[in-house]
Amino acid sequence: MLAILISWINDNFSPQPWSDARRELLTYLDAQIAVSWEEFLNSIDRIYDDFNCSRATEYPDDDGEKWNVAIPSCNKDNTTCKITEFMGSFHTNLKMLVDELNNLNPSLMTKELYRIRKVAEQTINNQFPWEGKTCRQVGDLLIGLQSKVGQKLISSNYKEHSQICVPLEYVFQEFPVAKIRSK
Repeated sequence: MLAILISWINDNFSPQPWSDARRELLTYLDAQIAVSWEEFLNSIDRIYDDFNCSRATEYPDDDGEKWNVAIPSCNKDNTTCKITEFMGSFHTNLKMLVDELNNLNPSLMTKELYRIRKVAEQTINNQFPWEGKTCRQVGDLLIGLQSKVGQKLISSNYKEHSQICVPLEYVFQEFPVAKIRSK
């Protein structure tokens, strides 16, 4: 969006003084965020709401000056969800995942895979440690488990999904965004 707007500005008026050009760019970008969010919501054909998370319904906030997408840490006072039940239903897959990650070549382990393994172990031994920022820290684990109900997961995140798709039993197809984006 920014590249298109800069091109548009160059064709329609001078980028000098910069403060005027910056104000113009921010106005258009701000409008595009709202339009893009609306377009995104209207393009969804099905929503899987396995977690029933109250945080998932929060929209970006526009205070008139800037967009705020800060997400506070989850706790019993500000969040309701069914994530512990959801994760508990994948006990067998989580055991297979831990075994797979324990045997994985350390050079293939990413920071997120280490976090995923730790959270999977905690979930197997007790329950999913949902309070704090756990869901955001192991997002690919949650996405992978939710992908089991679909035909496949298409993602540009090869490093994690290529390692967890087999033990979690979902089909992963890489979308090579870095290879196809314009340079």
